[in-house]
Amino acid sequence: MKGYQLRISVQWSDPEIWRRILIPGKITFRDLHMIIQKLFGWENVHPYEFYMEKTDFNLPGNPAEMETGMTPGGILVDDFLRKEKQIWYLYDLGDSWEHLIEIEKRVEVDCRWPQVLDAVGPDMIEDCGGILEFEQNREQAAPFRMEEVNRWFRKNMDLPRRERKVFLRASALRIHWEEPDDLEEIANFLRGDDAVRFNAEQELREKGAPRELAEVFEQWSRQDLCELARECGFRGYSKLKKKELVVWLQEQLLQEETMFRHMKKSSPGELKIFQSAIENGIVRVPADRTGNCDFLWAYCGYDPRGYLVVPENVRDVYRKTAVPERITELEAMWKIRDFCRGAVYLYGTIPIRELKDLWKHYEGTAPDTVLLKECLRQYRDISGEILYDGSRIMDEWLEDDEDRELLEKKREGLVRYLPETMEEFLRYGREGKQAPDADSEPVLRFFQKKLHSREDALDLFYDIQERVRTFGGLGDVAELIRSLALDIPRGKPEQEWAEYFFRETQMTRNWASNGFTFGEVEEKYPGRDQPAGTAPERQSLAHLFNKKIYPNDPCPCGSGKKYKHCCGRKK
Repeated sequence: MKGYQLRISVQWSDPEIWRRILIPGKITFRDLHMIIQKLFGWENVHPYEFYMEKTDFNLPGNPAEMETGMTPGGILVDDFLRKEKQIWYLYDLGDSWEHLIEIEKRVEVDCRWPQVLDAVGPDMIEDCGGILEFEQNREQAAPFRMEEVNRWFRKNMDLPRRERKVFLRASALRIHWEEPDDLEEIANFLRGDDAVRFNAEQELREKGAPRELAEVFEQWSRQDLCELARECGFRGYSKLKKKELVVWLQEQLLQEETMFRHMKKSSPGELKIFQSAIENGIVRVPADRTGNCDFLWAYCGYDPRGYLVVPENVRDVYRKTAVPERITELEAMWKIRDFCRGAVYLYGTIPIRELKDLWKHYEGTAPDTVLLKECLRQYRDISGEILYDGSRIMDEWLEDDEDRELLEKKREGLVRYLPETMEEFLRYGREGKQAPDADSEPVLRFFQKKLHSREDALDLFYDIQERVRTFGGLGDVAELIRSLALDIPRGKPEQEWAEYFFRETQMTRNWASNGFTFGEVEEKYPGRDQPAGTAPERQSLAHLFNKKIYPNDPCPCGSGKKYKHCCGRKK
């Protein structure tokens, strides 16, 4: 089974105190917290916090509270350990014990308990005042006994395989410029006409764009320059001094083939912003919209006031690179990528052979072999949302063989749903969602009425949609209800929520139904049990409300049938 080799060290300890350990996958951050507590002799009596550096995401926890939902007890470590090089763990916000967790490599493990491989330094001393006080009293610290701790792990921490309860993707914290909403948000931002903005634009236009990309890089730290080089896949820079690295990076990035390769990894929205900056001299973009856009990050300068500028030598190379033949190839690449994303969105996983057959179904010919291989090569990066294992592409949540086998068992005997047109198929890939339509709009209006906010209603709508699409049902309905922070009275109001929750469930395309909705499966395969076992989930909603449903009551799923003829029928 999949696991991780971690090196965990106590920061500012001298000599350094650290542990190297193997942990299984499919555990929560709460589990990891408990592992760290045992590794360093902590007593689990203070609040703690995980911080994911790459995605800038904080996850606070408290041992004195029940942890579910968006807490360490509700989020799997796998969703971040595959994408981060290191994360931070802070224990005891008073004494501020900082631990650096370095993800050394992914490994195969043969057990569900942690295994300490190596260790240096003693256990820590609880409530001693912090690292300075600890160092003054280090001789009082108990020695770390690796064999004893490993025996304890084997006996007391045979961790179960945790199910995903919070549908959070680390990649969702990154901006990819894929959706029209992103561009509209930028357009609204640009329409501000205050005097400060006007003066800033005048100043920047008079000053002009930097002549060279190197001028932008000179403002960066060497560490940031190395990170850019690493993200670009460059080699041979580790021994360069900062001044040398600035010149070297500019030379690498301003090669036409290198720029074109980065263009193919970008999105239409990101390039549209880039072209706008070229045409207008500058373009104003919120700071949080640029940090993770790889093409903009590599080729643009960013003014502290929020303006994106393109250096003159970058413009020159872009004009030479963006010739009609390459733009045609770029658009073909984007189309293949959207097609792959659409297939993963609808089916979760698909063999490459079947992916090619689907393309041929719509286009009449096979996809361009070279461009498809290039697209698949990008999916070999394990930090992405879509993965490629050499024979199939899959959603990151289906990386484990066991998860894929379970999914295939659920949808055994179901043909694949095929959108009517190629454009509809591509839209699933571009947007990554099922927009409200005439059938689902009443559900959205109900949510909006109850939540008094269109934005909150859409968040709930898409949260339910993602749960059903990937999980095959609503999952922990009680947790979903609690996340609304609403006091839902018992009786009819409860049944209203149940009706609309499950109405959306029936209309959502999902992996367990091979891209169909549950409603479509019921029509196409009469008498077939719901692939994901949604009937028990519907019953669990009634238990949540603590209200007995009688055989002749309307079924809370919203089907219109009596309970005894629907979710309450005897198996």
